[in-house]
Amino acid sequence: EEQVMKVLWKNDMPMSATEIANEIESDWAKKSIQNIIRKLESKNAIEIAEITKSPSQSTEKTSTFFPSG
Repeated sequence: EEQVMKVLWKNDMPMSATEIANEIESDWAKKSIQNIIRKLESKNAIEIAEITKSPSQSTEKTSTFFPSG
């Protein structure tokens, strides 16, 4: 959780789970990052900035997140 928050604070802009995973120097799976993001969201540590649909796949959505406060 701390590493995800550090990435969000450092970049100072909304980021997707994929972007966060790319910034963390680890071999964590994207799914692990998504689980951490859900935990942080439930603690109100981060907020959803935007939800967009992927142009190539009408059912796939991407969310971006930023620190609360």
